[in-house]
Amino acid sequence: MILAAYAGTGKSEFCKRYPSEAIDMICMPYKYINFYEVANEISEKEDIKANMNLILRPNWENDYYEELKRLNNENPKKLIIVPTIKSIMRRLKEDDISYMVVIPTRDCKEEYRQRYINRGNNQSFLDVFIERWDVMLDGLDCLGGVVMEIGEGQYLTDVIRPKA
Repeated sequence: MILAAYAGTGKSEFCKRYPSEAIDMICMPYKYINFYEVANEISEKEDIKANMNLILRPNWENDYYEELKRLNNENPKKLIIVPTIKSIMRRLKEDDISYMVVIPTRDCKEEYRQRYINRGNNQSFLDVFIERWDVMLDGLDCLGGVVMEIGEGQYLTDVIRPKA
């Protein structure tokens, strides 16, 4: 099953905690031509997100989506954890592939700002995910997936239990 979870909900931590039940399908290596080169030049892992030196790969969503479908087909008992990318979620709906969406409640904006700061995200990241909070959340609840909202202090590990 595919689980699309919003930034800061604990996707990586969930996958670290349940490595035999979940796959962390990060999009950045698909999205940026020079992802690994930029990643090797920085010391803090979170600095890669919204890094101004990254070069966008044309049509990256196609490769990402095809790999997502492949992983989902080959691992029917695992959770494939992805970020909430609207174009990918629309394609899942179009292809009638079921998925779940996990998003924070709207009133958690300041908590998420602090989560991003605590994990080392840069100002460019905050500009996207906090300054555009409502825009980023708008529509995620109506793109076809089963929606689960998480509240204050909650992470994926609090609300999702993988099937062993």
